[in-house]
Amino acid sequence: MHPTNRRLLNAPENSFLITTKPFPKPTRRVHSFELSVKSIEPPFSNKVEEELDYLCKSFGLLEPLGKEKTTSQVFKELFNTSHNSIKEPGQHGMLSSSELAKKMGISRGAVINQLNNLQRSGLVVKRGRLYGVRSNSILRTIEELEADVNKVFEKTKKIAKQIDDESGIMQ
Repeated sequence: MHPTNRRLLNAPENSFLITTKPFPKPTRRVHSFELSVKSIEPPFSNKVEEELDYLCKSFGLLEPLGKEKTTSQVFKELFNTSHNSIKEPGQHGMLSSSELAKKMGISRGAVINQLNNLQRSGLVVKRGRLYGVRSNSILRTIEELEADVNKVFEKTKKIAKQIDDESGIMQ
């Protein structure tokens, strides 16, 4: 087990940020993620576009007003590519940053920045030079994120118990 720097940061009301960042180990790469969860009002319509925006807002991935919604746009493009690959045999459902930039008409740098945000949150995965949604199912993606968060809490509780035991604190 590697030492991990764990933080639960104060955030606006009805939201929290969980960050796990492993201390660097030169011999192997360890998975880490950063997830911000906000309790916001769900959309009143059943439009997929608005629901995907809601998911991005819930995970703190939608920029403030006045900026382009590039994170949401990138996620939607990857989701649509994944969804369309299910319908079209032979499609892999993943895109390179260059393909995304060309499809969306924005700079590759902007796309890479948003892909990094989406990767850190656990919504997007990278395989080689290609990016795709974590799962073809949004529900499955949320369930996997929930499992990741639960693992962080289990590890944190184990360390907290060790600290309490070593300090002689009764439960």
